Amino acid sequence: MCPSPVSDAAGSAVLNPTRGQIVQVPDSRNGWHTVSLREAMKGPGQFLGPFVADLQGQNDVWSNDISDVAIRARQQEDVAEAAAWAATKAAKGWTNGLPADASDVDKSDYAIGMRREQARNARVYEGSLTKQGGGTLFLTGNNTWHGTSSVEAGKLSIIGSHAGAIDVCGGTLGGSGSVAGSINVTGGVLQPGLTSEEAAQITDVPVTAGNVLSVGGNVNVGQQGRLAVTIWATTTAPASAPWVSWRSPASWTWTYADR
Repeated sequence: MCPSPVSDAAGSAVLNPTRGQIVQVPDSRNGWHTVSLREAMKGPGQFLGPFVADLQGQNDVWSNDISDVAIRARQQEDVAEAAAWAATKAAKGWTNGLPADASDVDKSDYAIGMRREQARNARVYEGSLTKQGGGTLFLTGNNTWHGTSSVEAGKLSIIGSHAGAIDVCGGTLGGSGSVAGSINVTGGVLQPGLTSEEAAQITDVPVTAGNVLSVGGNVNVGQQGRLAVTIWATTTAPASAPWVSWRSPASWTWTYADR
């Protein structure tokens, strides 16, 4: 695609070499650039804060790599805007509110500034995922958002990679991918693996059934949690491995298999 010139306020042609591209952080020229329906069908590309996925009993596959780089970049912009707004209030004597004789222009500027300040204070600058409702959500991409994921109902299956921690307070956490953070099971079930029936539902990327969910952090199973795992016989173990802890009477389901 050739760069497309547009005209600035003076009527001079300005090249736009990045038009039509998919970007991670919006810019002042093109915003979010071009929306791709094809990519959108593969699930979100980013979380702009906490995200609740309620599949209402259906199954879905998200194969995009999901990050939260845009909202984290927005945090830096908001820090600069907050500093500028604080300086404006100090310069105009608005630190403790508007004076009684404030002009209509000042009233408007102050109201807009305060609304933007309230929005900044309410904003969450990291992405997170909460799985609610029935059905299984399969994540097959490289997911790098910074917040903790939660499973409250249904099933969350990690087929690709998941950077943060996962809390399971209901439903089931499964998959054959990797979780870099810890897994905390206070309710529901931790059931590593991907069945052949589940693998058959995933057509965006090639996957195979398996019984192993790799975890980089600790795995904690509380009294109301359950763990259903396949144990492979092996003669070696890593010199240093994450802890797996539980509190009785946590429920366990074991499947034994030989290598």
